[in-house]
Amino acid sequence: MHGLKEQFPLLAAWSAFSGPGHFADADMLPLGTIALGKRKTNFTADEQHTLVTLWSIARSPLIMGGDLTKLDGFTLSLLTNDDVLAADQTGRNAHQVFNRDGLIAWASDVLDAPDKFVALFNTTDGTADVSVKPGELGLAGSIKIRDLWAQKNLGDFSGNYTATLPPHGTGFYRLSPQ
Repeated sequence: MHGLKEQFPLLAAWSAFSGPGHFADADMLPLGTIALGKRKTNFTADEQHTLVTLWSIARSPLIMGGDLTKLDGFTLSLLTNDDVLAADQTGRNAHQVFNRDGLIAWASDVLDAPDKFVALFNTTDGTADVSVKPGELGLAGSIKIRDLWAQKNLGDFSGNYTATLPPHGTGFYRLSPQ
């Protein structure tokens, strides 16, 4: 998680300055085989999901820093998920909603829709529940939720939404008001 955790406050500070034509650049994505093909990334699978989620919600350029000639299926899935790429490409006004002792939420508006992209992060060393309230996101009423990584609809909810996340893990969602 070292190196990744430090990106959260940097991207939060730069989010106010991001917009059309200018983005916070969190650097290359060290995924898969790196170091000129010499070794695998030091990030776990959960940390790699967190990395791509943070870069996507913050709309940092998604520049692959690994060796594409040694691309494995897992790394390919991180780079080609249409729902996650849509968040990077169509999200607007990305910002950190809260950071509560390493439990972090980010949100962005969806271009041309009343929806929100929401990323929940657990940067702690243990499994944790991360909850977000619709009001914190400017939403009210019944909300339809889609899990972007799983590419499946999770149904409707009203009130708080809580995700149980593994250590250094993430949940990435599209919330649509009903």
